[in-house]
Amino acid sequence: MKILFIEDDICTQVAVSEYLKFLYKMDIVKARHGQEGLDKLATGEHFDCIILDERMPVMSGEEFLQAYEGSVPIVYSTAFSDRDPVRPVAAIIPKPYEARKLGEAVMRICGKNEE
Repeated sequence: MKILFIEDDICTQVAVSEYLKFLYKMDIVKARHGQEGLDKLATGEHFDCIILDERMPVMSGEEFLQAYEGSVPIVYSTAFSDRDPVRPVAAIIPKPYEARKLGEAVMRICGKNEE
């Protein structure tokens, strides 16, 4: 399972990526902001799911959602639970991350059972 993880905080990126790789055997491709995520998607590389942070420099999660026209399911992560994203997403995961809940959400969205 290949995941595009769009997150600007490098420590979070590394910790969560390693956890998802180890526990769920996910292949994680990282992007530091929404524009970098769109650039990776534009290469035609296949992704099963996108994990998208809300607040990032260059292009935020909200701006990414407005620009993205694909159909890959999105898990939206936010520390601000008082508002909904600008378009429907497959799941909303609060920050700070509980990596296990994030992994379970991605597995559920991609129709995979835990191994």
